[in-house]
Amino acid sequence: MKNQKGFTLVELLAVIVILAVVILIAVTAVIPRMNDARKGAFADEAMAYIRGAQEAYVESQMDGGAGSTCFTVAWLNANKIDKKATDYEGWVTLDANGTGTAYIKNSKYMVKGKTGSLSKTSVEAAGSLGTQPTGCVTNS
Repeated sequence: MKNQKGFTLVELLAVIVILAVVILIAVTAVIPRMNDARKGAFADEAMAYIRGAQEAYVESQMDGGAGSTCFTVAWLNANKIDKKATDYEGWVTLDANGTGTAYIKNSKYMVKGKTGSLSKTSVEAAGSLGTQPTGCVTNS
């Protein structure tokens, strides 16, 4: 019985501890990247809506009308696969140059500021948007 093969309990526990440490390090490195990706995706979607509002404003100007200067952000995420998908709300106000301010949020993030200077760095934790201006047109 001198030629026994296998692992002792101490060796198995050492491997499990090493794997746990490696997984802990990997998880702490990945989670902040996931949050940054979610924040960036929100900023991209908010910017897409701002560009859409600007295009609607320019089209209304080209048709000879005064056009709306305030567009309501109210779109529902119909993606049933992503359980964490949320609805967006807010508004975009534009001046005669097609620039202005945007207030867009979902349940986690919010963008408030000038339409020309918004970026991923202007995304913050969701809070109150305040009172929506009167005369906003729903173009969702």
